[in-house]
Amino acid sequence: MFTKNVLFTDESTFYNDCTVNQHNSHYYAVENPRWVMDNYIQDRWGVNVWGGVIGRHVIGPYFFDDGAVNGERYLQLLQEDLDDLLEDVPLAVLQRMWFMQDGAFTGRGLSMLDRVNACTIRRLGQCIERNGQAFEHLFYE
Repeated sequence: MFTKNVLFTDESTFYNDCTVNQHNSHYYAVENPRWVMDNYIQDRWGVNVWGGVIGRHVIGPYFFDDGAVNGERYLQLLQEDLDDLLEDVPLAVLQRMWFMQDGAFTGRGLSMLDRVNACTIRRLGQCIERNGQAFEHLFYE
């Protein structure tokens, strides 16, 4: 099954006042109750956490230090920390792995997209040099 080979990823922010991401939680009612949630916490803080799942393997958590996730920090995760997070995943799983982005590219920046494009072009070149016999280089470095 193809979905066993996909590394599904996402990130979330957890706050000390028990609030959740309001974009993902909605309140439905027959009439408009003008629903408001009061917040009495003086020093509100949060932590951004990234995680993933591939097959039966949980990847992470990875904590982003000092604020929101931006393109530079996400690129650091991909370039420097992802290999360590995937250390316990069997090689057979990694060789078939597809990496799925969560789709929130607004905070990622062009540097991350340039890096992904460069990796894809380099891997395609490796495959062509080997007459297509090392096609796994397209998917895993």
